[in-house]
Amino acid sequence: MMINGRHKNKYAWKPNAGVNINETEVGGRFRPLSEITGVCPRCKEQIEWKRRYGKYKPQTKQAKCQRCTKRAVRQSHHKLCQPCAKEHDVYAKMNAGKSVKTTAEKEDRAGDLALSASLGECAEATRDYFILGLL
Repeated sequence: MMINGRHKNKYAWKPNAGVNINETEVGGRFRPLSEITGVCPRCKEQIEWKRRYGKYKPQTKQAKCQRCTKRAVRQSHHKLCQPCAKEHDVYAKMNAGKSVKTTAEKEDRAGDLALSASLGECAEATRDYFILGLL
């Protein structure tokens, strides 16, 4: 049934709806998925999305670290082991420094700069009202 030219689902899509999951497998009741650590907020959201929609594949064996080349990477979608990530102060998934800003943080910073520039052009009384939150 088409309403306003768009398809409307009667109920939300569920991954693995007709599949019986073994409770002893990873992601089951007795072996829940591990906590997501060593990633930036954006990457954490991506991994959570993969888990929610059935696209996440847990690791079966340890992967090789890209810095020390040891088989020590224990979490899926990670490139570095925890010791290397801590030593080099980078995220384990992106292999990028923790000082790297996400696009949202960059946009916020640009908005703050534009706001401060516009406040510089305002009258002092207007600026004080704005800073105090009265406007």
